[in-house]
Amino acid sequence: MNTKTLVKSLKLALGVEKNRQLANVLGYNATRITQFIGQPEQVTGETVGSLVLKVQEQAKKSALRNAIKPIVEYCPIDDFATPGEQWRVFETGDGAYKYHQGLRAELEQAIGLYIFYDAQGQALYVGKTKKANLWERMHHSFNNKEVSAIKLTNHPELYDKTFVPAYRKRRPMKTKHFMLHEMAHYFAAYKVEEELIDVAEGLLIAALFNNLGNSRLESLSGER
Repeated sequence: MNTKTLVKSLKLALGVEKNRQLANVLGYNATRITQFIGQPEQVTGETVGSLVLKVQEQAKKSALRNAIKPIVEYCPIDDFATPGEQWRVFETGDGAYKYHQGLRAELEQAIGLYIFYDAQGQALYVGKTKKANLWERMHHSFNNKEVSAIKLTNHPELYDKTFVPAYRKRRPMKTKHFMLHEMAHYFAAYKVEEELIDVAEGLLIAALFNNLGNSRLESLSGER
């Protein structure tokens, strides 16, 4: 086999057409590929083996680069909902900003991990999705996840009652449950290869456990 035939076979196998594209896959520059094609001698087994190793090396580097991609980090939440609808992290209707429209489109095309943060930037909740897209799954959590419960004095819901000082009458305590959409101020989202989602989520929860300690953490093997 000569060099020209080898290069043609490599392009076919790797799904590229131009020397420049092949060079990118192999980690070479296009000039080197052109010089290689111009060599008159037959290709040796050693040369083929070297190229195969180069392809494997570049494939591994590419896989690592693309394994986890940040889509957005610490994006401010602008709670938006109309009557009868669920809360959304920002408006997405006709009046939505172009920035938000583009962000939503990106989230709708990806699976992976998402994090919600409170006003101080502390993590409230870590979630993942392998089936539903990030936009859909994030909003399921945003509207349905309880992230904190605090004991508070049970004041009347209607303030048309006569006030009685606490030193005269002790009011009972009640537990106030806070949903994610009531506490979250920022969010982040990451596009993650499906095979790595569980591992990445587990590492995040382990790293952020002190911050997430008051939230309802579920099994790491379940979808959120």
